[in-house]
Amino acid sequence: MTEKKLIGRCPVCNGSLYISELSCRECKIKIRGEFEVPMFARLTDEEREFLMIFLRSRGSLRDVQRELALSYPTVRSRLDALLAKMGIVTARASHEEISDVLDKLEAGELSAEDAVKLIKKEKSEE
Repeated sequence: MTEKKLIGRCPVCNGSLYISELSCRECKIKIRGEFEVPMFARLTDEEREFLMIFLRSRGSLRDVQRELALSYPTVRSRLDALLAKMGIVTARASHEEISDVLDKLEAGELSAEDAVKLIKKEKSEE
């Protein structure tokens, strides 16, 4: 029998899925309800692979960098995105987000005070 993977997103609309029935192979009992899909099942195959490499390397980003042949900043960025997706930490403000604020300031679309507030807000979410 081919093992089937549990998916965490709807293949039609990308919405969140839930488990509606659990059953026991031994006694054949069935339990119906709305059960949350486990956090790890909601990760993409690529994210799960990254997580497994990270765990296998005992958290060494340098080892992950070597195994995946990626730059250290890319590995760090992927880890940050994974942690944010899992709700462990909030996403870091990207250089692009801060650059956008500065562009709006330069174009006169934002006051200096508003730009500072936005950048501080984004930095505090790191």
